[in-house]
Amino acid sequence: MYGFDILIDKNLKPWLLEVNVLPSLSSSSPFDKMVKTLLICDVLTLVGIRGYDKKKVHMGTEEDKKQIKEAKSFTVEQLQEMRVLKGNE
Repeated sequence: MYGFDILIDKNLKPWLLEVNVLPSLSSSSPFDKMVKTLLICDVLTLVGIRGYDKKKVHMGTEEDKKQIKEAKSFTVEQLQEMRVLKGNE
């Protein structure tokens, strides 16, 4: 992942200032944390790693937890049916 610093002038023309090979992912504010969290989620989605509903994993029934532990053998469609994976919302 690269970090691009871009300046937009008064004519809305973008100017590339620098490219960071290893951008900082630390956050200095709640907004910064939200932006970087969404960025990481998008990057993981692009490489095929899908999110899951953490509350359902930790608060589900014992049967749900057992199914989630065995989820490696399920297809994406089956995981979505079990509501472990989020859909394309």
